[in-house]
Amino acid sequence: MNSINAIIMAAGMSSRFAPLSYEIPKGLLKVKNEVLIERQIKQLQEKGINDITVVTGYKASKFEYLKDQFGVELVYNKDYFRYNNTSSLMLVLDKLKNTYICSSDNYFEENLFNSSEIESYYYVQEAHGISDEYFVKTDEEGTITDITFDEGIYYMIGHAYFNEETSTTFKEILTHEYAREDVKEMLWEKLYLEFIESIKLKIRIDENKSIFEFDNFNELRSFDNYYVNYPENEMLNNISNYFQVPVSEIVNIKELKEGLTNLSFKFDIGNKSYVYRHPGEGTEKIISRDAERFAQEQARALKIDKSFVYMDKEKGYKISHYIKDCRILNYHSEDDLKVAMKQIKRLHDAKIKSEFDSNLWNKTLEMLQEVSESIRSNYNNFDELYDKMESIYKSTEDFLKEKYLCHCDFFNTNILFKDKESYIIDWEYAGNDDPAADLGIFVASSDMTVEQALKLLEIYEGTEMEESKYTHFVSYYAIASYYCFIWALYQQSKDQNPGSMLDTWYESTLVYSSIV
Repeated sequence: MNSINAIIMAAGMSSRFAPLSYEIPKGLLKVKNEVLIERQIKQLQEKGINDITVVTGYKASKFEYLKDQFGVELVYNKDYFRYNNTSSLMLVLDKLKNTYICSSDNYFEENLFNSSEIESYYYVQEAHGISDEYFVKTDEEGTITDITFDEGIYYMIGHAYFNEETSTTFKEILTHEYAREDVKEMLWEKLYLEFIESIKLKIRIDENKSIFEFDNFNELRSFDNYYVNYPENEMLNNISNYFQVPVSEIVNIKELKEGLTNLSFKFDIGNKSYVYRHPGEGTEKIISRDAERFAQEQARALKIDKSFVYMDKEKGYKISHYIKDCRILNYHSEDDLKVAMKQIKRLHDAKIKSEFDSNLWNKTLEMLQEVSESIRSNYNNFDELYDKMESIYKSTEDFLKEKYLCHCDFFNTNILFKDKESYIIDWEYAGNDDPAADLGIFVASSDMTVEQALKLLEIYEGTEMEESKYTHFVSYYAIASYYCFIWALYQQSKDQNPGSMLDTWYESTLVYSSIV
């Protein structure tokens, strides 16, 4: 009989599990007093399955103890922040034989593993009103023939088992199709659906409903009462302390994906909704929270941001009103652009002097020191591009000697609209800088064409911009693009998620530095 092994996928960031997943990978959470992945490993080993590979990514170091404690093998997925679990399986193709494919965050009330499997299958449960899942259709023999995403009798849950024949077929397909960018970004189940005629999986019904998946913190609270007043999460405790309510009254938590340096989520207390923003790891080196607090208070006074509630000067966390049904700025709406440019120019014309400077170029240089050589080597023109950008920055130094308060993170997701109101939010980078830096950030993070970006200067100025000033602002389009690009590389060096804009910032740097 062929021996069975297991692959446990634990690379994902589980952002929907905010705020717990901001501090610890979901698979390492305790449920009913047992760590999820530990319980699963023990259940596998109880059935004689000792060849276990765990694919890590997000906060990978926290899984290291599993090697000594349980004798598992760890494989690191460096692409965890940008690709889906197909990228994890690509790293362990040699392990795909007679194999369980598991997720680290499943909770099995009963031990459903078996050391003598024969047919390939995927576990399912009867729906009973469940939606937003992968529902299966089968033939008379129980072989899956289709998967839908709306409704059905049985939905996929838990783990799958591939026998050697299925593994061989799947490996060939994944190896061939992985050149496609969309395959890198998809769950392996979606690739399976594309080739469902070639990959034969039966259903195995979890009659006793002993498999549990928790898509978010609210679902975990319903399953394990310990999390109702969960005392171990710093972010929940910060909210509890500010509002003077027990953690149990912080409800309807939902992650917010916008924001690259912050960990953010929406929550409700009573009948009011708020946003909690927590500083991301490593950002204390590039962000002054005292400067942010000063800027945020000035923005509230100028009525540029009326959503601000509170910011803690020591920990740097912030609480704001949640603006329901708001929308972010549309780069291709002239009306939106006019409002945004009017608001930011209002800040610039106020000439508020902060105690804090926020020079984009100096910050770029600070971050550059910590960008690893291995990441630099991905760009053949890295040194040449730096020399060009240094020259561009030096050409701007004499244009404006006195610097005043600027936003310095001024782009569409930080510019909100609700009815006739607008809000410029998230002032963590704010400080004294060149007003051109704000427009540079705005353009660098947009999908505006060069023609639209140059037209923006007239909207900002209210008339045609004088030539030397025009050149100065376009120079900052390049400087800001480069700053954002280096920031993303800095995040990669710190094993943090740089988001999806890295390539956009790089291309924007090339385009505007060439124009200058």
